[in-house]
Amino acid sequence: MSKFRVSVRPYKCSARPNAKWVLNVWHPTGKRERSYFETKEAAQAAEQIKSVEVQRLGWKALQIDDCLRLEALDAKEKLAPYGVSITAVVAEYIRRRGSSSITVDQIAEQFLASREKLERSEKHLSSLRRLFNRFGASFPSERLADLTSDHVEGWLHDLKVGPVTVNTYRSLLNSLFEFGVRKKLCPENPVKAVERMTVKADEVGILTPAQIWNLLEISDGDVRATFALGAFAGIRPEEIVRLTWEEVSLERGHITITAAKSKTAQHRYVKILPCLEAWLRPLIDSGSIQGDNFRRRYDEARRLAGFALRGNQRRRHDEDESFVPWPHDALRHSFASYHLAKFQSAPALALELGHQSNALIFSNYRRRVTELEATEYFNLVPR
Repeated sequence: MSKFRVSVRPYKCSARPNAKWVLNVWHPTGKRERSYFETKEAAQAAEQIKSVEVQRLGWKALQIDDCLRLEALDAKEKLAPYGVSITAVVAEYIRRRGSSSITVDQIAEQFLASREKLERSEKHLSSLRRLFNRFGASFPSERLADLTSDHVEGWLHDLKVGPVTVNTYRSLLNSLFEFGVRKKLCPENPVKAVERMTVKADEVGILTPAQIWNLLEISDGDVRATFALGAFAGIRPEEIVRLTWEEVSLERGHITITAAKSKTAQHRYVKILPCLEAWLRPLIDSGSIQGDNFRRRYDEARRLAGFALRGNQRRRHDEDESFVPWPHDALRHSFASYHLAKFQSAPALALELGHQSNALIFSNYRRRVTELEATEYFNLVPR
């Protein structure tokens, strides 16, 4: 490759009668550029300008034509209010376009496969599938790398669901994008810029002692055991499903929740209070606590107790105003609220619930009920 050089030479051509001098510019690529002038002084001045441009900006500066100059000036003017240079904008564009072309559906498939290898629960995997199918349907052709925080935030708020559900979905999407960042499939996680919604304490629904009593009285067998374990031990529904009677020890006074059966993968012991022992003792059996067709019988017991259910569980008579809504995670939230009022110990309650800190205890359950109501609650025993 030759070096950049310029020269001024006399010029004579009948097609250019006014041109007396020519400026020859040889580019390192071998290309020659010509400019014509009437006087030697004008040609030499142009030669000097070209030489200075190359010295200051490099020979590539010679390739900038008038259209490119105007485009650059226009871009600079538009970017001025943002304090960003053209170089920075171009770098960001290249960074994003250089990311993988993988779509939401494709990354979701990879993420689910990774969760299966980590032996996540089937309930957790089902929740992920439902969410990702819904999210992917809203962005069928977009690359994962092109989705912004505005896309995610708009999608979450358009769901028309409560703040607890929005925060749950946000956490799951955050895990998906974090996976994409680790695998270098997207440049950043846009979910980090999406704020969590505020959950008011009064949105954590609980049941009254009378409602708990009614549920226990009209049920029997595994349904009654499930109501009792949720209301008087605060065990999560997905943990009760996996629980066996061998893990319920009335003699030792505790229930064993193994790491394999715990939602948080943490081994813990749950204390059996006197009221819980009174309800469970006649029901003690062997094998799984919940039998065949449990869900149908469980839902029917709640309806008989006067609760209107949601979604696929809902029936026409649930529209009746005499039926009250079943609060989300009603049994566990009831146990936590009454336990804190009765025993006045957030650390003890956190251990029972399997929480790693007291933060949720104070934000969700503090001052929900009186100590008198809590005493009534934990005095509920069979007739």
